[in-house]
Amino acid sequence: RQMCIETVLAAYSNLAGVLKTLGQIDEAAAHLRKAVSLAPDQAALLNNLALTLSAAGDVQGAMDAALRLLAVHDTPEAHRTFVH
Repeated sequence: RQMCIETVLAAYSNLAGVLKTLGQIDEAAAHLRKAVSLAPDQAALLNNLALTLSAAGDVQGAMDAALRLLAVHDTPEAHRTFVH
């Protein structure tokens, strides 16, 4: 079961990356939201969601995802991701 979930999460994440590259930011964010709903404590997913929402112009959504990331993965690297 765990391997199946990891495969699904990887598929959502990879698809989101492709969609983001193609400029389909909202669709990418939707897939990342699905992945985060399955694994709400996965730092990489939360990081990608925050960055994708920021690229989409959803500042509040990006901040929410960033705060969730810091709540589960409070590291200097996580902080640097969102400081420009």
